Amino acid sequence: TKTVIFDNLDVVTYRSFILYFALLPASNVDGYYFNMRFRTGGSSGADDTSSHYSYGYQYTYQNDGHAQVSRVDYTYAGLAITVGYDDASEGINGVLHFTPCRSGDSFNTGSGGSFAHWQMGHHHEAGGWRGTSGDMVYNENSTTNHTGFKIYMGTGSTESGGFDEYKYSFYGVKG
Repeated sequence: TKTVIFDNLDVVTYRSFILYFALLPASNVDGYYFNMRFRTGGSSGADDTSSHYSYGYQYTYQNDGHAQVSRVDYTYAGLAITVGYDDASEGINGVLHFTPCRSGDSFNTGSGGSFAHWQMGHHHEAGGWRGTSGDMVYNENSTTNHTGFKIYMGTGSTESGGFDEYKYSFYGVKG
């Protein structure tokens, strides 16, 4: 599939959500990126593509080197550097924590936001392992209330890229 979407989450009862996952490319095409967006609209959700995603992540190489990426006011949150390259067994696994801004939150009058935090292990495009940790805030100065989220895999030379296929397994989702 090209995307994994969770719409109409019970944000009234639950404050945050945790997703444990493992993903494999469906082919060995180079340059897969792992991205996310929040969604609005309940059961008929739509991606929130406003330029209000600010995120940063650090990735550590298997040789103890590390690097950082940070972006401000993007239309999505990039969660990892590329995976895939040598063969389709090069995948990604980890955990994502999502906390959507809800109607009724005490900070919902102009300075709130939706948040995500993640930790992942994956093969990068040269075939070695990397570990990634990062944070994202949807920083619109308004009362946008998200009711879901989407994770999707892009391909290409930029973090947003196009789309391509992944196989996936979910270990669990809980609120």
